[in-house]
Amino acid sequence: MDLNLDEYIIQRPLVYAIKITYQGSDGKGNPLFEVKRNILGTEHDFIDLDRKVFGVMHQKIASVHAHFELYDGSKKSIGKVTKKIMANSYLLEDPDGGQIAEASGDFLGFKYAVTGAGGNEIATISRTGSSPTQSGGLLGTLATGMMATALGAYKIEISDKNFSRLLLLEFTIAVDHMENMQSRPSFGVGGGGFGMGGFGGGIPL
Repeated sequence: MDLNLDEYIIQRPLVYAIKITYQGSDGKGNPLFEVKRNILGTEHDFIDLDRKVFGVMHQKIASVHAHFELYDGSKKSIGKVTKKIMANSYLLEDPDGGQIAEASGDFLGFKYAVTGAGGNEIATISRTGSSPTQSGGLLGTLATGMMATALGAYKIEISDKNFSRLLLLEFTIAVDHMENMQSRPSFGVGGGGFGMGGFGGGIPL
């Protein structure tokens, strides 16, 4: 798995259902990896073409708001992602809670500017071919949140050559997951899905 590229494309799932699989490629569309979510929706594995797990995201379902813990392939903690309250922004922090970066979305949520704690430009994450709210349109409405169409892809363009590509890839999937969760109806305790969860972060079925 090449983690030194300056451009990646992540194809979003055709539907959000029990299991989600994202497809990752380089800027020319050559396959590089896939991201699979477990049946509870609490863990995402980043798997390269040799079927080796090189990254893991784990959702903290008991959090007050959406919260992902990030790990490398050896399950070493490398960071965490949280959504800022009442803002279209997401924070990337180190394992101790220090801010590494922030992704701030435009009004429609189609483009995110990723900046470092000092305001330096790290990357842009652009979304194409999907609705801004990811609510799933008619299909998502008829399925009452259990399934939502999610066509399109994210294009990640990296300007900071020294920034961790793995952190950016996991950051992008975490943002997409939390955006999708908060657009669904709530069933049970907490927002964003069935069962217990925090803001935008219930257990998706």
